[in-house]
Amino acid sequence: MTLRLFMITNKITLSYAIAITYLIVISIWYYISIQVGSNFSLNEIKVKSFYFEPYASTWFQSFIIKHFQEFAFNFLIIVIIPFSIYLLLVKIYSGYISIVWSSLLALLSLSVFENLSFHDFLIQMGNIFSDSKPSNIVPLIFEFPLPNFSTLYFIATYYIITSVKKINLVHITVFSFLVAFDFYINAIDALFLIAFWLIYFPYKIYLNKQYTTLFVLMFSIGQAAIIFFAIFYGLRSGQINPDPSAIYFLPLYNILFYLVVPVIFMILLYFVQRIDLFEIVFKFRHIYAFMAVEIGVILLTFSGILPIDLHILKSRILQFFIHLFYYVPIIYYIGRPVYHYSIGSEAGIYSTLFRKTLYLIYTKGENLIAITLTMLLVIYNLFPIIILFNK
Repeated sequence: MTLRLFMITNKITLSYAIAITYLIVISIWYYISIQVGSNFSLNEIKVKSFYFEPYASTWFQSFIIKHFQEFAFNFLIIVIIPFSIYLLLVKIYSGYISIVWSSLLALLSLSVFENLSFHDFLIQMGNIFSDSKPSNIVPLIFEFPLPNFSTLYFIATYYIITSVKKINLVHITVFSFLVAFDFYINAIDALFLIAFWLIYFPYKIYLNKQYTTLFVLMFSIGQAAIIFFAIFYGLRSGQINPDPSAIYFLPLYNILFYLVVPVIFMILLYFVQRIDLFEIVFKFRHIYAFMAVEIGVILLTFSGILPIDLHILKSRILQFFIHLFYYVPIIYYIGRPVYHYSIGSEAGIYSTLFRKTLYLIYTKGENLIAITLTMLLVIYNLFPIIILFNK
């Protein structure tokens, strides 16, 4: 009992350390913004570059600029909003996996530069530090209001919805309006939020056993209609007229690491562990809804049916939340206690070895992985500043 309590305390302490580390990182960026004396996080919203005008985002940006002084504006955009997103991400991830892995995924989710992925940074670290150009870039989450404000709204809405244990019909209608409102903040983000919501709540009320299947079906159609009419104005005023300089392809590693690898890993885990297929599908149904929407967007773009700038898949809610969320089911099942099976594919020698190895990495290597990766992420988040002071 004492050992278990020590392990839990150790995990909590490490998660606090990661949170404080991220807070220090963004505080350093805030300090630099004050020294530089400019709002490097403020970017003008060019409405013509959007398919559907982000009315709420433009209003929010104007409101903040008008009512906040420069130091307060920078503190909100560089410290308050990013750290709030971090805390929400930890809360969401920890609903499935350990607090340490949750903290690590949250830090990794927010560690994004627009023109340099963490993956590329690790490969090219030596060359990057010998080049002064990266000193001109800042973490993507500081961009205001997109993706800064839109990411906060998306994740906060998702967290509020999934935190309600006993959901009723009134809750559902209110949440439908919240989900629809995201269309006026960021229409592409709204695609994922709406898809999540329309898959999440029908099964939630179906489990209640208070309503018939027919009622659940008809009520779901009614909620979809509410969402459609709520976003109708934005749809009508939008123009699918993409910028000719837009990006209509994705790097191979994006497709490989964010779509192919999670699917392959889940298939492997299904065969090496005795996992109920029903549990996989319904416990993580909303995650697969996100994946289905992303695949749909890519296919529509590649087919030419609906040209969409795929750059958004690297610079919006997918990058800050959803892509790493794809790995949560994998980490969840790896962290299950190892059982010994006598029959089935999971009883084979290679299945047993694979299962035990992953479990040992998850449990015994958790702290080492967390500390090592956190240090690398700190360097990644601060490397423009390090270069700046080394000039």
